[in-house]
Amino acid sequence: MMEILLLLEQELTFSSFDRELAWQIGSELANQAINEHLPIVIDITIVNQQVFHYSAPAALPGSDRWVTRKHNTVMFFSHSSAWVLEKINGDQQVLSSKYGLDLKEHVAASGGFPILVKGVGLIGSLCVSGLSGNQDQDLIVAVLRKHLR
Repeated sequence: MMEILLLLEQELTFSSFDRELAWQIGSELANQAINEHLPIVIDITIVNQQVFHYSAPAALPGSDRWVTRKHNTVMFFSHSSAWVLEKINGDQQVLSSKYGLDLKEHVAASGGFPILVKGVGLIGSLCVSGLSGNQDQDLIVAVLRKHLR
């Protein structure tokens, strides 16, 4: 599974990424949340600056905290939070015991995806929180695939 997630990251690498593209992607996700009544929070951060944030009316207050924790995990590992979840076999304590990460600031859960640019590498993250299982990541993958076609 980790190999599949790595291939997905390679597939969803941009030739360039800027605030305008962040707005387009974030807005598309927000519109989907509105139209489908999804209780999600969306966060796009590039170069340590939040450039897009949306909290749907039905989103739980804790979802904002989850996107921050997913972002921190993506930035530490330079991989999706789903990849990290697989790497630690679902044992959140490994983040603390092996990597020295504060579990209040990091989480391995699907829905945090690296924004990668060819020739540059990791520049930020796109995080979604509020749905169950892999649904957060599935939303991200669908919209990124659309923009990279």
